[in-house]
Amino acid sequence: MEKNKFRILVYIPILAVVFLIIGAMALYFILKYSHGEGTAFEIIFIIVSLVGIPLLLFVSSFITMWPCVEFCKKGIEKTLLGKKQRFISWEEIYEIRRINAGITIWIFFSKVSLEGKKITACRLRKDNIFVVSTPDVEQTINRFAPSRLLQK
Repeated sequence: MEKNKFRILVYIPILAVVFLIIGAMALYFILKYSHGEGTAFEIIFIIVSLVGIPLLLFVSSFITMWPCVEFCKKGIEKTLLGKKQRFISWEEIYEIRRINAGITIWIFFSKVSLEGKKITACRLRKDNIFVVSTPDVEQTINRFAPSRLLQK
């Protein structure tokens, strides 16, 4: 049986966790070996820069990149931790757009035209679903998508 369920992109949340661990360890060593010589402003700045920013990066990347996208005959469903976030039927999809973003190609399934829109604007739209392009994802799209969407 072929796989129909894919993560949007796994690498960014993992990278964010690595940054968070590095930041927490750096904070630990700075506070341990500074012998209380830092001012309150310096300590707050260190905490925010070494723990707060990586934590914010992790949370935002987890929400946007960790969800699963599942393809079926009815359409595409996006879930996060098993909870349905969005569903778009194949009839509602206006276009399937591929956008090259440096190291990877993103596939957007949209209810409206994405012509001329930047990738950030496309990701923020609530009426589309996106996933990173892989050979398995492309095969699944070719199997389930209507021919009118594959021709564009």
